[in-house]
Amino acid sequence: RDTALQPFLGMKLPIFWIIGPSASSKSTIAEMLAKSSQFHLISLQSLKKDEMQKRKWNVNNSTRSNENQDLFIHLLKEEFIRTYQNSTGYIIDGFPMNIREANLFEKHICKVNVIIYLTLTLDALLCRRVTQLHYFDVEEERIKYVDSLRNINKIVQKFQRKTIKIASKYPP
Repeated sequence: RDTALQPFLGMKLPIFWIIGPSASSKSTIAEMLAKSSQFHLISLQSLKKDEMQKRKWNVNNSTRSNENQDLFIHLLKEEFIRTYQNSTGYIIDGFPMNIREANLFEKHICKVNVIIYLTLTLDALLCRRVTQLHYFDVEEERIKYVDSLRNINKIVQKFQRKTIKIASKYPP
């Protein structure tokens, strides 16, 4: 492990991972938990965006290649080193997406304390739609849902295939 990480590790701060499929409210839940706990919120999307602007690196958002996964671990380490003195804990939004990322985190940083695995249901999707649009037409939403059910199922199945190993390694 990186010697620069030792002071952070010595603090033994709690670390939460929040994972789930697209549209499962990961970011919303992460923000709520961070506000209520006063833990430091780390958004992998924000870290990637900052890194792309800062160094002009090409971080591909659509795939999580091994090179990108290594970069994510590096970015998380830098964030821990930069912020640990003023933190009481960490909530990491949207990480890890697969078992390799989970293993890299534990190998190069530390073990995670809590994993929150969000699921996706029709009710949750409809509630999100209401809050986003501030109105709700049940029939219109049902028709849209039926039309897009195949795509939603593909997203959920793809996510579950990627994360099934995480769930089995870190049982509730």
